[in-house]
Amino acid sequence: MTSTTKEVDLEILPFIRVYKDGSVERLEGSPFVPPTPDQDPETGVSSKDITISENPSVSARLYLPKLTDHTQNQKLPILVYFHGGAFCIESAFGSIYHRYLNNLVSQVHFLAISVEYRLAPEHLLPAAYEDSWAALQWVASQSAGNDKEPWLINNGDFGRIFIGGDSAGGNIVHNMVMRAGVESLPCGVKILGVYLVHPHFFSSQAYGSESKEGHEKSLLYAVWDLVYPSATSGVDNPMVNPEGPGAPSLTGIGCDRMLVCVAGKDEMIKERGVWYFEIMRKSGWKGEIELFEVEEEGHIFHIFNIESENAKAMVKRLASFIFNERFFGIIVSQGCYVTFPNNGLTKGCNDFHHKLTLQAHKVFYIFLLQAHVNSSTFSLSQPKAAMTSTTKEVPIELLPFIRVYKDGSVERLEDTPIVPPSPDQDPETGVSSKDITINSENPSISARLYLPKLTAHNQNQKLPILVYFHGGGFFLESALSSLYHRHLNNLVSQVHVLTISVEYRLAPEHLLPAAYEDCWAALQWVASHSVGNGKESWLINNGDYERIFIGGDSAGANIVHNMAIRAGVESLHCGVKILGAYSQHPYFWSSKPIRAEPKEGHKKSLPYLFWNFVYPSVTSGVDNPMVNPEGPGAPSLAGLVCVAGKDLMKDRGVWYFEMVRKSGWKGEVELFEVEEEDHIFHIRNIETQNAKAMVKHLASFIFE
Repeated sequence: MTSTTKEVDLEILPFIRVYKDGSVERLEGSPFVPPTPDQDPETGVSSKDITISENPSVSARLYLPKLTDHTQNQKLPILVYFHGGAFCIESAFGSIYHRYLNNLVSQVHFLAISVEYRLAPEHLLPAAYEDSWAALQWVASQSAGNDKEPWLINNGDFGRIFIGGDSAGGNIVHNMVMRAGVESLPCGVKILGVYLVHPHFFSSQAYGSESKEGHEKSLLYAVWDLVYPSATSGVDNPMVNPEGPGAPSLTGIGCDRMLVCVAGKDEMIKERGVWYFEIMRKSGWKGEIELFEVEEEGHIFHIFNIESENAKAMVKRLASFIFNERFFGIIVSQGCYVTFPNNGLTKGCNDFHHKLTLQAHKVFYIFLLQAHVNSSTFSLSQPKAAMTSTTKEVPIELLPFIRVYKDGSVERLEDTPIVPPSPDQDPETGVSSKDITINSENPSISARLYLPKLTAHNQNQKLPILVYFHGGGFFLESALSSLYHRHLNNLVSQVHVLTISVEYRLAPEHLLPAAYEDCWAALQWVASHSVGNGKESWLINNGDYERIFIGGDSAGANIVHNMAIRAGVESLHCGVKILGAYSQHPYFWSSKPIRAEPKEGHKKSLPYLFWNFVYPSVTSGVDNPMVNPEGPGAPSLAGLVCVAGKDLMKDRGVWYFEMVRKSGWKGEVELFEVEEEDHIFHIRNIETQNAKAMVKHLASFIFE
């Protein structure tokens, strides 16, 4: 080709060729694509390009997930992302990274800044490190609200800053978090967590199964010499070999949590990812670290093929890392290593470390919540030390769930991200969904509707109607969240029922009985469609008003009870009746412990504190009939009560069942127990056999 008429000075095939006249030919790398400021048509994510520095030239592409009326003022975690490409190819503006981050942001629901750092050999290292640090400083400076980037100022949660990257970007992550341990970011901002995917590390000595023969001629050796020829100690420089001569102690790394990801067939780098995990684990650093391995994949497979099942599993794992779901259970998948943090909850477990090999796509949850609740008590308390997110004064916090500031703002620490509906059918289940407004005035009430896949044979079939109330202690979660969207997509496809998932108002902004009022209004709205006068075509065309059911889990199951009580004394529109209800792991409590509940510390138990938090003014406190059904009023419907054997609130579900059974009520009530599972296991892991058994039992309950 014409390009080869010039004399070649250096080439690393198949990536890059450098000519003697100083020009560079990049043989690999995806084409640049523009941002989508008016939302990407597939994901709904908006993106735009911004300038961080003129000299040196540092820029970035920002990504903002689709926001609804419900979430437009929501503060989102912030991810600063560094792309891979061996420091010499690829770009934050390349099509491959634009597609990947569009997908990642839409699924995980955070605000992302993908940094366009300078590349070698035109700009040798440490240029990329300096650019990446400048980008981190720029992001942190926005926390004061004085800069020019509205997405960060309006939607960024500077108490939840994460950095992440793949390959060379994973190496940058390490070097940034090392620097953050000794240099402060502006405004006292801290990095909460980091994740390194297939990180680029190396050394002069072969490690593990790396071949000793020809080690100095390996690709990683050649790449490092190209991008940082002046580095002290060469490939043993601490920036690429964290155990190299003169390397700083890893104990000072500037974050609390770390996730390292490796791929089993990544022959070039996998061993180095495991090596990095091991040296971090043994370093004396006090943070939490986990290794996630996908055995049958190669280098950065999750970016090249975002639609693969393993890529989707990585996105889910990252979401659980960002939203700290490890508090409830450490997820182990396909041979992950597991380590526990050295804290009061798992005292003595810091050295527990082994490898589990599971069948593909199976997930094993080690539940810690019950042990935490039983071994100690939660409390609403003054925080001992404030992170950046708590620079405002905090009067109360209920950890690890929620923090309330004196200015009235609320920080939810355990929510799963909001995801859009799928009006054109979910690709996995065929279920269609859409968001509707029940009441646009004050209060604002909305819902997500789900319609199972219909064929020409059954398109006019009248389906049972399920009005569903999500859980979350009355102050967390959403009908629009990824957790409940996935659960109801699966449920609707299996049971073949038209479902309305109610987005009720949450405490503490809207204390109870606001949620009860919203859910009653939603029931009335559904009932009003029975005579064809409503505006919702799915309900009018496909709803069977002789088969209306209500259901929910945890706090949502408590709502089910209270809606049934109210339906016994107040009529629904058009004479509509509730045929049945199901309560999964229902949230009830009282001032006196029952059955196996410990007497000691009962008033500091989690359900006790929840109720005082969400309904502080209620008569009789936790003995109010809304949470203690032995108060005035009794259920008046056919009920299915589901409990889990390892659930903190299992005894309350059994108690509720026994109370209804003995009440003299003439309806039918049934108890369904799964002995070896924990609280809402069927929602967190819909693929387990026990979760599938619950779905089948629900189907038989509805269609009996």
